[in-house]
Order: sequence, then structure tokens, then C-alpha cells
Amino acid sequence: MTHQHTQERLLTEVQIFERTGRSLPSLRRDRLFGRGIPFVKVGRQVRYRESDLAAYLQSLPTFGGAALPGKAA
Repeated sequence: MTHQHTQERLLTEVQIFERTGRSLPSLRRDRLFGRGIPFVKVGRQVRYRESDLAAYLQSLPTFGGAALPGKAA
């Protein structure tokens, strides 16, 4: 039986902070309550998959030039 292992880059919480601006306490609170960016444990270390970060960012609402309902442009 052959196993294919994909090498996906794992990011530290500091790298997540640098990319998103989310504070370390905020990331830690999200992990504690099971929300936010999915994470994996590698031994005692917490890591985030790049694909999970991308999916999380994609899921966030975007705000652009469109006026909100009930608001004048």
C-alpha cells in the first residue's frame, strides 16, 4: 500500500498574527472555545495549516463600495 503525503506548510501563531493582525490572546481564546481558524497540535506545539488560514480568510465578510441597505451612499 502506498501513502502519498502532501507537505503543507504549517504556520505558528505568530505567523498568523503577522498575516491577519489577530492578537495572540485572541487566537488563544478562539482555540479554547473551538472557534476561529482550525489548528493542529504537533506534540505540544500549535500550528495552523495554510489552507485553513486561506479558507478562514475567504469566509470572512467583505465590505466594499456598496452601500448597506438603508444607508445613503
